[in-house]
Amino acid sequence: TLPHIEMEPEQKTKLQILENKTRNIGEKLGLVEVITYSFINPASFDQLNLPKEHEWRQCIKVANPLSEEQSVMRTTLLPGLLSVSERNFSRRQRDLGIFELGRIFLPDQTSLLPEERLHFGALLTGSFSPGWLWQEQELNFYYLKGLVERLLTELIGQNPNFKTFVCDPIFHPGRAAQVFLA
Repeated sequence: TLPHIEMEPEQKTKLQILENKTRNIGEKLGLVEVITYSFINPASFDQLNLPKEHEWRQCIKVANPLSEEQSVMRTTLLPGLLSVSERNFSRRQRDLGIFELGRIFLPDQTSLLPEERLHFGALLTGSFSPGWLWQEQELNFYYLKGLVERLLTELIGQNPNFKTFVCDPIFHPGRAAQVFLA
């Protein structure tokens, strides 16, 4: 006979609830979730034309990597999202709306373990039609801005403010913005 065990209902933490809500909103907005590797190629930073002193280059090296392509831990979700985009483009799939909710890893001077931060990243390209009765829309900066507004409004009930972002050399000066919450 099997032992009788009392099962308690699953208890999720506040962070797990927030993660699930964020994923649901991302999918509701028409994006497809992707999951990329936490280990990336250090050459990804060169492909992004990052300066040598850029903060994203301050990454954690893996002691025994399987290959050079997975020898450092990611400090941004961007290389993984661009890799997914590149793979789709090579298969002639130009209409793409993807997001990733994943952790980045930063060196921690006070501990042997890295500092982990949960980040949300999205990538849009091409055009999008929500249904056969809808007109196709170009996936551009303004479409992405609307997605960010909707995501934050549904998550925390606040409309974000946007400010032109010109500091970082990898982003287009007229098509990049910082997002602020009051």
